[in-house]
This record gives sequence, structure tokens and C-alpha cells, in this order.
Amino acid sequence: MWRYLLERAYIKLPNNKTWDEIKVLYFFNQCKWVKDPWYYIDVISTPAKFYKTKTGDCDEFACFAGYVMNDKVRYLLSVTWYNPDKGETFKGHNILVYFKNKSWYHIGNAGWFGPYKNQFDLMRNLVEHVDPNGIPCAYGWRNTATLKYVAGGRFKKTRKEALKRWATRKK
Repeated sequence: MWRYLLERAYIKLPNNKTWDEIKVLYFFNQCKWVKDPWYYIDVISTPAKFYKTKTGDCDEFACFAGYVMNDKVRYLLSVTWYNPDKGETFKGHNILVYFKNKSWYHIGNAGWFGPYKNQFDLMRNLVEHVDPNGIPCAYGWRNTATLKYVAGGRFKKTRKEALKRWATRKK
């Protein structure tokens, strides 16, 4: 609904829709990460708006990558975590996840990472990269074209197991 009402003016997109990781990272290097304004619910702008404005938060970076890297099996992945050190509420991050050469990779505003043997290694590594003391909590996979939910869940560790891991981590 948000896209339909407020972003219909953005229509220009790249002509060549099969970018590789290097071309995506080169474009991302020209872009600026900007948090959604406080009065928004966290919305995901269209790839066309991101292409024109070159600004957005992690979900715009991920959606754009999903649009231009259309030759791969790919998903928009949202992961949440909690960091007891900081006494904060849940944090989250969005990336583009894709399968290539029998391995999993992810790309987003923080860079390009992989290969991973499976999706759970990828998700745990993502949390450790963004917040080394973060405890992974939940995840959701979405179709990059429609943003419809594909799969998701929570990490299997109980809170007690997660806090034990957190207490024995390397400092």
C-alpha cells in the first residue's frame, strides 16, 4: 500500500537486470544508509526509488540487490537478535540471501559474505558480524519480488541456553 500511494513516481531502473556481486557492491558504494524517519513504520521502498535516490536502510539495499541479481535463487532475509550487554530491545537486519555453486551467500549494505554450508550458519554468522554479543532470536524469509512470507521461525536454543552461551563467550 505504501509503495502504491507514495512511490509511483519512481519508475527508472537499470537496463541490465543481471548484475553480479561486484557490480552490486560498486553501486552500493555510491549509496548512503539512512534510517527510516521516526514517523514511519519500517517500510521497504521500491528498488526504483532506491536506484534514483541512492538512500535507504538495510531493507532497501537488500531489495535492490534482489531485483538486479535476478538470475539466482534468492530471498530477502530478516533476522532479529537480543544483546543483554546493552540491555536493549530486539534489533534486526535485512539482507539478500542467495544460493550459488552449492553454497549460501548474503549481500547487503554491510558487504558480501559467504560461502556458507547451510542457512543456519549464514544467519548465525550474520548476527555475530553485526553484533558479536547478540543472541539470535528469530528469522523470516520473503520472496524478493512480492515480499510475501516464505518461511521463518525462531532459533532452537532456549533463553537459558542462549544466556549460558553469552556468559561464556570470548571477550
